[in-house]
Amino acid sequence: MLTRSFTTRRPARRAPTPASLFALVTLLAACNGPGVDTDSTSEGTTSETTTSGSTIPYVCEQYVTCYAAATPDKAAEIEAEFGEGGSCWELDAAGQAMCIDSCESGLLQYAMYFPDEPACELPETDATFELGEAVLTDIFLDEAHFEARQDGDAITLLRGGQGLQMFAIGMRGANFETAAKSTDWDDPKMPIVNMWMDVEGYNIGVGGHFARLYNYPVHFEDIGGGQLEHLYVAVIVPDEISDAALLDGLPGHLWAELRTFENPPVTRELDFVVRVELDGTDSSSTDSSGCETGGFTSGPTCP
Repeated sequence: MLTRSFTTRRPARRAPTPASLFALVTLLAACNGPGVDTDSTSEGTTSETTTSGSTIPYVCEQYVTCYAAATPDKAAEIEAEFGEGGSCWELDAAGQAMCIDSCESGLLQYAMYFPDEPACELPETDATFELGEAVLTDIFLDEAHFEARQDGDAITLLRGGQGLQMFAIGMRGANFETAAKSTDWDDPKMPIVNMWMDVEGYNIGVGGHFARLYNYPVHFEDIGGGQLEHLYVAVIVPDEISDAALLDGLPGHLWAELRTFENPPVTRELDFVVRVELDGTDSSSTDSSGCETGGFTSGPTCP
């Protein structure tokens, strides 16, 4: 299915790798929510696609044109900020990237509110992605494989030592570019994901959700056959939920928006059922010595 496309650039942000994420989970849980928007202060420059004769990014040029056609009474304000010689382009690289984010979101909103306005129509793209689960044998190792999930499928809540609990959400996609290096967060081709998860009766986190990630960089690996893969986004269980067994069997809803270079956001949603292993194999249990095993193959968490 074709969706719409335009050139975009986002502020550079950093994200932990799966191996380091659990070392940081306690700190993340104490913050106002994982993946809080943190803009880079890098002074580096990044090339942007522009139309012939224009010195501003195409998405902002199109936003200014769309705004003028749809709401001409306020067009001068938008032109002064985002147009040729606008205040946005006097800012540093991070500030300009934030302006381009504003152009992107503004153009998307106007395309939705004014579907019959030709100036607000967006080009097409075939960028796609799907949601799934990263199936792990040990949450402390980078060993996982992707399994796609459909509406009604179960997603497993992973339980490790020291009370760490998370859902490992994997993603696969195609027809978009990704950063050449997994740690190059300044690369404008680094995909960005916004994601939230709801679990019935336990939406006690940021924004009234079970968990939420915002402006979170995700590097996709080329796995061949034109497919790209990211393993994984860790959706952390709120600290207030001490007994994961309470979540077993509850319905949940996962929403994700993927932003990729020169493409509009692509969204996916998934209805799922929470699965919590309680048989001592995939979840915390007590061995014959009374020591909590911590779950999976990680071994005892006490001497």
